Amino acid sequence: MPPSPFTEAAPGWLSLGVPAGAGALTGLALSADGMLVAATLVAPDPAADRDRATTWIRSTAASAAWTRLDTGCTELVFAPTGRRLLGLARAEEGQVCVVIDPDAGTAVRATPPMISGGAPVWHPQGNGFAWSCAALPGGPRPLHRTRRLGFDLDGRGWLGEDVRQVHVFRGYDGYGGFGPGDEKPTVIESPTDCRHLSWAPDGRTLHFVTERHDERFRDFGAQLFGVDLDSGHERQLTEPDLVAAASLPLPGGAVACVALTRAAGCGSVGAVYTVDPESGERVLRLTDPAACDIAHPLTSYAHGLAAVGGLLVTVQLARGAMPLLLLDPERPGRQRRMLDGPCEVHAYDAGPGGIAALVRSGATAEDVLFLPAEELPEPAATVLPVPPATTWQTDGTPRLRPLDIAGIDAWLVTPEGPEPAPLVVWLHGGPGAQAGWTVPPDVQRLAAHGYAGLYLNPRGAAGRGEDFTAALLGGPGTIDLDDVAAALDAVVGLPGIDQDRVGVHGVSYGGYLAALLWSRTPLIKAAVVERAIVSWDFHRTGSDLGIPVTDGYWRGGPGPGQRPDPLTVPLHNSSPVLVLAGELDRRCPPAECQLLFGRLVEEGVPAEFAVLADCGHSVGAAPPSVRRARGAALLDWWTTQLPGTAATSAP
Repeated sequence: MPPSPFTEAAPGWLSLGVPAGAGALTGLALSADGMLVAATLVAPDPAADRDRATTWIRSTAASAAWTRLDTGCTELVFAPTGRRLLGLARAEEGQVCVVIDPDAGTAVRATPPMISGGAPVWHPQGNGFAWSCAALPGGPRPLHRTRRLGFDLDGRGWLGEDVRQVHVFRGYDGYGGFGPGDEKPTVIESPTDCRHLSWAPDGRTLHFVTERHDERFRDFGAQLFGVDLDSGHERQLTEPDLVAAASLPLPGGAVACVALTRAAGCGSVGAVYTVDPESGERVLRLTDPAACDIAHPLTSYAHGLAAVGGLLVTVQLARGAMPLLLLDPERPGRQRRMLDGPCEVHAYDAGPGGIAALVRSGATAEDVLFLPAEELPEPAATVLPVPPATTWQTDGTPRLRPLDIAGIDAWLVTPEGPEPAPLVVWLHGGPGAQAGWTVPPDVQRLAAHGYAGLYLNPRGAAGRGEDFTAALLGGPGTIDLDDVAAALDAVVGLPGIDQDRVGVHGVSYGGYLAALLWSRTPLIKAAVVERAIVSWDFHRTGSDLGIPVTDGYWRGGPGPGQRPDPLTVPLHNSSPVLVLAGELDRRCPPAECQLLFGRLVEEGVPAEFAVLADCGHSVGAAPPSVRRARGAALLDWWTTQLPGTAATSAP
């Protein structure tokens, strides 16, 4: 096995390598004794035009190797005892829970097909599990009706029609069967979707997150609930002034949870709290939002809460890095970053036996690492990490250079090959997310064809504490746009960058910034505005998150009808623009994107409008053929508008 690329960031960790199969690792599970690691590998199936998952497993012993199991599941989790795995598999029009026996090589369906609302969780005794799900509809619905804003389409019907309720499957015998009287699951009735399930250690109380407050259609507030399965008594554990997510009951009776600090969600960062399940009062806040941003489902793809050796483990967003954070629930403020360096933890699991983590950096560097529980460091006081030195990091192709531009973290990717290279600025969505040490795929693709790429975290992004993230409130597209423009000005003057061939590509909120940057400066010679916020007035009621996003981010600023956006700002540019939409996108609908295309055509700007078939707001969930078509269209756009010399073959 080759040496790990993360030796400096992971002293004491064992490198387990990655499975040899083609595809992308998307999840990890660690057995309770720390002896086994399971992983999900997802790869496109061209014949079926869909992604297929495969399950891989290996021992944490240094000499072991990854072995592929004859099944494919996501959301893997080991049983509290033994080696059985629970996961989700595609079936018919929905998903089923599957129990995998790695020793026997068997996989048994444990549920009928349902519409999943998240990962299943084992009962503490391993003789059952809970799953948030909804029954499949009997057939196509010819008419959809709703009385609320914020609806969405899930491929079968509106979310309000298919409420994901908690189903508890008890009496499981380990071989796909259930005990007498438990053939049907216990269903915890709920008028709203339930998610983020966790069990109390005694197996009698189940915790879940849902929204049941009166303002739930105007904010992101979410409450943590606990239900006693014997009596059916339900208790609300948190107020809706937070956005609760992952929870974890502690041995002393308290419950820890990750939550955004404001119900509006916008301008908030994640923090870890503990609450008293009897009174619902917050007992402690284990992290300080001013200095420590905890990953949350609304801000990061890697998030959660686990326990090892009496300590909590979660993911921190830290100026482009994503280290693990070790917390002592008995001593607030005592914490320790692990895997702290120029890298990102994209998945992890922890238990009594230790911690396993999937770590990535650059364009290709990745490794699965394992730390035994006996090697855990002692938590101590900590501060935000110091940005790494501005030196070149070579990770094959391309080269990655971190920059600190007037207090803004940015990364410059330069290709191998002729200089000067054309430059494309890539802007992420959110805005309360973060870019970092893993090079975005769009930037990698262009670098392979001789293009430099710049991506950054302007004010309003995650990773630098609550003040930095909240600075955007009242004026999206103002100070963050200034940060993007300042970074661009700094980079176009560097050697090896062709300032006459500069473009911008933004997605979602990044598409909003891309359109504003293009309209602001003729330095931009071409632009891609993809699945973007175009009109705040349209977005307010025409998007699935419209009112919380628009009123949340404009809190304290101009009201509806007065908010500047790409439809109203003056145009100081006439270079070509590609407007790209997703056919099934409810976040930034095609009709919203078409408004920008219409304005550009009327203003005489050379513009194109393209719609990705069968694609929602997340292009990663679109069929492989759609992703390939998108990649080809983007490459064609840039090679036509900003011609460059190809460096290598496209990945």
